[in-house]
Amino acid sequence: MAGKDSGHTSFSPDIIPPPLKLSWITERGFMDTYPPPGVIVSDNIVYTRDVLLNGSEFETGTGARATVNGSLIWRFSGASPAVAYHDYLYAWNNESVISLKNGMEVWRQPVTGPNSPILYKDLLIAGNVTAFHHHNGSVIWTYHPQLLVQETRHTRIDSYLPLTAGNETVILAINSMESELADAGSGSGASTAGDSRTAFAYKSSPDEQSCTLIALDAASGKERWIQKIPILSGSAPVISGDRVFIGGNATVRSFWLNDGSEIWRAALPGYSRTLSADPEFLIVDDRFGHNVTALRLEDGKTEWIYESEGRSRSMSIAGPVLYIVGTMPSAGLVALDIKTGTPIWEKEMPADWTSISSQPVISGDTLYITTMTGKTYAFSPAPQDQNPRPNPLPSSEIVLSITALICIYAVTRRES
Repeated sequence: MAGKDSGHTSFSPDIIPPPLKLSWITERGFMDTYPPPGVIVSDNIVYTRDVLLNGSEFETGTGARATVNGSLIWRFSGASPAVAYHDYLYAWNNESVISLKNGMEVWRQPVTGPNSPILYKDLLIAGNVTAFHHHNGSVIWTYHPQLLVQETRHTRIDSYLPLTAGNETVILAINSMESELADAGSGSGASTAGDSRTAFAYKSSPDEQSCTLIALDAASGKERWIQKIPILSGSAPVISGDRVFIGGNATVRSFWLNDGSEIWRAALPGYSRTLSADPEFLIVDDRFGHNVTALRLEDGKTEWIYESEGRSRSMSIAGPVLYIVGTMPSAGLVALDIKTGTPIWEKEMPADWTSISSQPVISGDTLYITTMTGKTYAFSPAPQDQNPRPNPLPSSEIVLSITALICIYAVTRRES
């Protein structure tokens, strides 16, 4: 997951049955970003984003740690981990993609745009948008999005969502807020005599909010289709099978990957984030509320709703179990049956866990979570009692009841 999960399904076939126990905790340095990035796991190494103090400035780097106990193996400065392939790690720093092996740099390529690399087949895809061959860093293709040029009296702010890839398709998603500039008015003092320019004022709220989905052919980078939908999305699109899903302002939509035509849309209260999917269900989170909702992938119908006590939730699926970690007012880890939404286990987090956490990352028999306080936690299945105790002796109340029945029976026999 986390980089390898190019479709952002947050689904792992690895089964980690609850209950879980805390295996180890490691320090990653100082306070991290919001939200903190999840770990990368490959070949018995867990890669973490470390924030260290270098002189008087904070420096971001990558820490490689043993999965067995979290002990540090090596550290690389100046770039955060993005995705791993066997013993290769690909890191980035908003300017470059860097290939590392055993902490040593193999190749480095410049990128433009804020998108962290994802790995899809032999392609390392990053920025807005360049596809590299993951082995040698050679450029396979580059795509430059051609957004509509705004008019003089309009202002638009664009923000890019994480890249998504699957089923031979790469999805570039762009949130946009556009407003028409209002006249500042003659009393504003912005225009003076002899100046023919007109002063404009920014509006407090945008006139139009939209998310543009651009589908690219994964092999060539050629544009397949574009869909502009009237929502702002709070999470990356999710690709499952031959469909792409995206959520936003009180709605979730499903599109065919081959042509971008809409399949279904579901109205949900709140600000919907598409966070994970298994072969049957799409898991949607109300960002500012309490509801976690399972929609059927096929038709968008609601299968179940779970009301969470915690806020700032993130989640991942391990086979038949959905794990949810949340904070505010208190931190906790909850396991749900993915088919019914029924809680099957929960655990209160350690007392020092007071900050926002990353998405749970599942690899093998371990679940990893990082927090903004600069710590990484590893959980594994708690040992089960292999030799269950025999049934306990009857309680004193039961013994007294049986004794009374025997006495009554004896008296009755004597009288007869």
